[in-house]
Amino acid sequence: MLEVKAHIVDSLAYPGGQCIELYPDKPIYDIPAVPMCTGKELTDNLLKQIEPFGATFHLGQEVSGLTKQDDGRFLVTTSKGTSLLTKT
Repeated sequence: MLEVKAHIVDSLAYPGGQCIELYPDKPIYDIPAVPMCTGKELTDNLLKQIEPFGATFHLGQEVSGLTKQDDGRFLVTTSKGTSLLTKT
């Protein structure tokens, strides 16, 4: 809606972070407005929610460098050599 682009960097080979890694089948009770869900259900629903916004995933890599540029932006580099120039 605001034409904001998102790039997600995660060391895991798949999206979901801690929820999918530690609680894929375990009930989670502390998500606002969701009485109970598993880590997999939460991850699936969040991926479905962001789908229309076209987030770019950089999976299986970690941020290895962050350099502030003269114009105030940041150059983010990853362990696989990906370079991202960003305002935030």
